[in-house]
Amino acid sequence: MSEIATLTGMIAPEALGIVAFHEALLFGRPGWQHAPDAVFDRAEAFERILGELAAFRKLGGRTIVETSGIAMGRNVPMYRRLSELSGVNIVSTTGFVSQERSIPAHFCLIGYFYRGHGPFQWKRAIPGSPAPSHVGTKEYMMFLFYNELTEGMAGPAMIRTTSKAALVRCGSGDAEITIAEQQAIRGAAMAARKTGVPVFSDGVSQVERQFELLTAEGLPPGRIVIGHCDDGRAVDVSRDMKYAAIGAWIGYDHIGWETRPAPHAMPDGQRAELVKKMVDAGHADRVVLSCSAIGYGLGMPATRHGYSHLLESFVPRLAKAGVGERALHTMLVENPRRILTPVEPTDKDADRLHEFAQGFRLPMKGS
Repeated sequence: MSEIATLTGMIAPEALGIVAFHEALLFGRPGWQHAPDAVFDRAEAFERILGELAAFRKLGGRTIVETSGIAMGRNVPMYRRLSELSGVNIVSTTGFVSQERSIPAHFCLIGYFYRGHGPFQWKRAIPGSPAPSHVGTKEYMMFLFYNELTEGMAGPAMIRTTSKAALVRCGSGDAEITIAEQQAIRGAAMAARKTGVPVFSDGVSQVERQFELLTAEGLPPGRIVIGHCDDGRAVDVSRDMKYAAIGAWIGYDHIGWETRPAPHAMPDGQRAELVKKMVDAGHADRVVLSCSAIGYGLGMPATRHGYSHLLESFVPRLAKAGVGERALHTMLVENPRRILTPVEPTDKDADRLHEFAQGFRLPMKGS
């Protein structure tokens, strides 16, 4: 069976244990550090997140899926050390959340992504890309994600680490899917097909179109996790059952976000009702759970609840509502394991592309 990439190395799927499928360690929007009142105490952040991870592990949690993607505050070396000290596996993502929140404006992609001239200029054409510069194409986005999945994720100062991503994040705004988001979503599907990893897609008000874009690139429903299905602005259990019935995965991943001003807030009691309805309809084998907790906010506060809220509060709530131990084990252990275990790549060019990608590493490779 294929192994799964964590920040500290490859592990067997059985070693994942109980998984919280959508969490954030550091989290902030691009440019937060330029705000005049921006403060980042790395030692404080490290200790706070370590404490949250320790509390999660004490309750039986073994794995956190960190889903911030490329540009929302991810710090791979820091996360790896947190994993080593806490004993919690950290599985990380590549990809972008949305144009508003993380995709570099107009695909300029300066710095980590692209140098328009000089020694880091692209020297060769990307297979299949029609654009001479490639910037802004789905093929370009695919290679950003593909390299982080196969070579290692970028850390601070644009240094590529040896830690690989294990899934691709994509999404869009609530009102529409922009051209930039379409290219990122298509690129996510392409990278997933070439590596056998899953895609996590959020923005449930646009789920139908996102799903169309992903499957149009040949990604099967069974490799797609539809996240944020418990967003208080877009709850629709019939939608969730429809996509579960065709093999997609449903993420109820804002557990603990109960109070305003968070726009996606709603009582956990309603979330428990959603999960119970899915279980009663026979869809426990398509659901994953998590809290979208923020361990340390960059330019924003951390969440009031931590990663442990899932096991300390919500799981007992589900049990009280009549969700049995077997269904809980399925949602917390078996489903994440099935999702995160890589499958055989469906793209016949994967080996050739891996060889091709060697020419596009970042300037330095670090630990």
